[in-house]
Amino acid sequence: MKEYAESERLEQLTAEKRRLKILEYRQTVNDMLEECRQRRAEELQYLMGLHDLEVEEEKARYETMLYLYESKMTVFLIRGLKLKQNLLIEQWILILCICCMCVE
Repeated sequence: MKEYAESERLEQLTAEKRRLKILEYRQTVNDMLEECRQRRAEELQYLMGLHDLEVEEEKARYETMLYLYESKMTVFLIRGLKLKQNLLIEQWILILCICCMCVE
């Protein structure tokens, strides 16, 4: 009987250690997942920043083109179309492309 009690006690300790190891493993996996999510969020933030920079650079390039070619474009603009500050850059680029085709 004494041996049985001792054996039962050792099994309980072993089971407790096993449960603790499983909990520790779960915690480690959760920590790793959280780190992965955090890295992914930082990477997305970085990529969004790069995209914003690219958009700004493209806009600046278009505005420079418009500034350089605006005086040449006014000669080729269709009669009745007035230069307006509020035209979208895309509209100006379209006008610029049309005018460049006329020049060539």
